[in-house]
Amino acid sequence: MICLSGVAKSFGGPAAVDGVDLEIGEGEIFCLLGPSGCGKTTLLRLIGGFEAPDAGRIELDGKDVTQAPPWARPVNTVFQSYALFPHLDVARNVRFGLETLDMTDAERDARVAEMLALVKLGDFAKRKPSQLSGGQRQRVAIARALARHPRVLLLDEPLSALDRKLREETRLELVELQARLGIAFVFVTHDQDEAMAISDRVGVMEKGKIVQIATPTELYERPASKFVAEFVGRVNLIARPEGGWLALRPEKLTLFQGPHKGRVRECQYLGERRLVFLDTSFGTLTASAAGDAPIPANGTEIAFGWAENAGSVIAR
Repeated sequence: MICLSGVAKSFGGPAAVDGVDLEIGEGEIFCLLGPSGCGKTTLLRLIGGFEAPDAGRIELDGKDVTQAPPWARPVNTVFQSYALFPHLDVARNVRFGLETLDMTDAERDARVAEMLALVKLGDFAKRKPSQLSGGQRQRVAIARALARHPRVLLLDEPLSALDRKLREETRLELVELQARLGIAFVFVTHDQDEAMAISDRVGVMEKGKIVQIATPTELYERPASKFVAEFVGRVNLIARPEGGWLALRPEKLTLFQGPHKGRVRECQYLGERRLVFLDTSFGTLTASAAGDAPIPANGTEIAFGWAENAGSVIAR
């Protein structure tokens, strides 16, 4: 569906995208995850045609689109800022991208109604963007992007402006929407929870390179590097005598039993769980316990350990 080969892009300094090879399948939700400045948005813009690569090749459906402009690609983009026209109502915002297509007015009206029904905004067609909530404006932007029936939908941090509860609700709606449409979604985010919750596969980016591509489970349980282990969730990194690290997630540590001793430094209550910070000979380690679990007072020494196969060994 999408194939990138040796794609590179620089803006005069270090490479923003540095020789990326990537394949994304039809109907897949693929997430580009990484910190600010890692190149994920630039890579999305290259796929969308908003930037031209300095090197490499971009194919969509087996066709070379490396130098094709955005309007000549079977993709559409949902931007972080929504980019809605404030003077147009919802229906006309969605209709805007259809004006250049060979359609009758009746066909355009039907397509607009279809898209608004798809995002559950059929009753809001005459409202202006300023009369909508953030989540509703986001759905208008998605409806507009889908109106041209793209083969791929690109989403650039589309939920970053929403509060936590609304983000969770909207990402669930996105997954349900993608399942109904069956088209590929390429999603850019720096939010690891978001990436893990919605993706079929995740590509973690660091300094312009994709350093690991895996399913959310594989990424969490078997990180390929120290950077990935630390970026994707909480992790305890214990140096190994033979080199590298043992990566242990907090829930892998058992409290009150095991061969090691630690002193409780602090306990943080997070509702369904508690995070327990232990000062140990390995450094400060973090354990996760049930929210209603009994936790000793700060300064108490307790035993802890982990199962033999609990961690993942990483070499770099």
